[in-house]
Amino acid sequence: MKKGKWLAKGIITSIFAILNAVALKFKIIPIIGTGNFFPAANCFGPSIGGIIGPKFGPIAVILSVLLKSNFKIPEGAFLVLLRRLGLPMALASLYFGAMNSNKKTRFLMTVIPIVAIFAFILHPVGKEVWYFSMFWLIPIIAIFSPQKFRIFSVALGATFIDHAVGSVLYLYTMNIPAGAWILAIPQVMRERLSFGTGILLSYFLLKTLVIQLDKLLEKAKINLKDFFEIFEPARL
Repeated sequence: MKKGKWLAKGIITSIFAILNAVALKFKIIPIIGTGNFFPAANCFGPSIGGIIGPKFGPIAVILSVLLKSNFKIPEGAFLVLLRRLGLPMALASLYFGAMNSNKKTRFLMTVIPIVAIFAFILHPVGKEVWYFSMFWLIPIIAIFSPQKFRIFSVALGATFIDHAVGSVLYLYTMNIPAGAWILAIPQVMRERLSFGTGILLSYFLLKTLVIQLDKLLEKAKINLKDFFEIFEPARL
């Protein structure tokens, strides 16, 4: 990649990181059994990968978490650190962006939910409520969904990647009893449908903005779309 393009990618990634850092400040839905809340970024962060690609999307998400904390690295054990650095959302962004890649790369994305399912079931509490992890078959199914449902299924798959990784990290780092996981089941589909819809709307909004800006800069012979990797369901 040429130096100028790297610079442009870095600026664009930083802009998305700032936007996501703002979205991280707004808490919208409580996480059952933890005392924490899902931020509005759950409707925005994963879609970044669908606009700037699977390499820079996750970087923007992690950078946004660091921006929000003024670049103070959170304390805690390794798994706690991964959760606090935004790994669940970063992998959701990776998943969304990877859906624009070849079949082999898309197939590799099935590794994330499969590992999450096994990690959940291997935990003593997770073993009691193993069926909770069946939600994470959705990102796998989404990869092979029909063309006409592709964009919504990918958005839904992305939010369940976030859910899968986040749930496993919470399971291993917090003392969440089996009863709390059972109580969460009815809420999971409601919240993930909401987040999936939010991701979809974010994607369309960002895509529209990029296209319109590209048209405005066309006269200056600047091809803005060259610096983005916009997810296009029709290509798959």
